[in-house]
Amino acid sequence: MSIKEALFFMMMPLALCSQSSYKVGFLPKINVGISVGNGYGINLMHQNREQFDQRRINYVLSDFAIFGDKKVDVRNKIALGYLIRIRDGYTFHRMIQQLVINNLSGAKMSHRLRLDETFGGGLEVFRLRYKNSILFPLNGQSVDDKEAYFKSGLEFLNILSENKYSSEMRIVPTLGYNLNNKTKFELSIDHRISQLWESGTKHRMWFGFNFYKKY
Repeated sequence: MSIKEALFFMMMPLALCSQSSYKVGFLPKINVGISVGNGYGINLMHQNREQFDQRRINYVLSDFAIFGDKKVDVRNKIALGYLIRIRDGYTFHRMIQQLVINNLSGAKMSHRLRLDETFGGGLEVFRLRYKNSILFPLNGQSVDDKEAYFKSGLEFLNILSENKYSSEMRIVPTLGYNLNNKTKFELSIDHRISQLWESGTKHRMWFGFNFYKKY
C-alpha cells in the first residue's frame, strides 16, 4: 500500500459524518507491554478523552487498565483485564475477558472477541464486542524497523444497559511508525457510530495519538 492510499482511507471517516450530528475530540494513549516468560504478559494502559466544545477543549474522562495475557499457541492469545474509569466525579469499574486470533498467512489480520462488564455511578453495562484489524506495510512485504504501516480496524459492539439493547460500530484507520520491535507510534481516527438502527444516528470522532512500548 502506498502512503497516498493510506491517507485516503484515513480521511474517509471525516466524509461519513459530514451530514450528521457528531462530536469531535482527542484520545491520547500510552500502552506498555511487559513479558514475564512462558507465554505470559502484562499490559498497562492509560488513556484520556478530551472533546471540542464551542472552540474549547474540555476534559471528559481518564482510563487506567491492566491486562494479564497468555499465548495459547502461535496464533491465539487470551487475556483478562481490569479498567478504572474516572468521569464526572464518579469511578467506574470494568472487567474484561478477550480472545485474540492472528492470521499468520497472507495479510496480517487479527480478530478480537471481547466481553466486558462495567459497574459504577448507579449503572450496569454489559457489552459483547468483535473487532477485525488488517495491517498493511507501506514499504515492502513486512513492517521492519524504522518503517511505516497502515492498519484498518472495524469493530461491532452489542450493548445491554438498564435492560435496553443498543449497538455501535467503530471504524478506526491508523497510520503507524515502527521504530523497532519494542517501540511504535500511531495516529488514528476513531469514528464511532451509535444508534445504528434508530433515527438520529450519532457520530463521534476521536483523533488518537498512541505510544506503545514493550519490555
